[in-house]
Amino acid sequence: ATLAGSIVLTLLIWIAGYAARGAF
Repeated sequence: ATLAGSIVLTLLIWIAGYAARGAF
């Protein structure tokens, strides 16, 4: 994977985790 791809993937995981904490 490219560096940009890794960054995007990390952001998506971080956003998903943040949304989960906000939901629960």
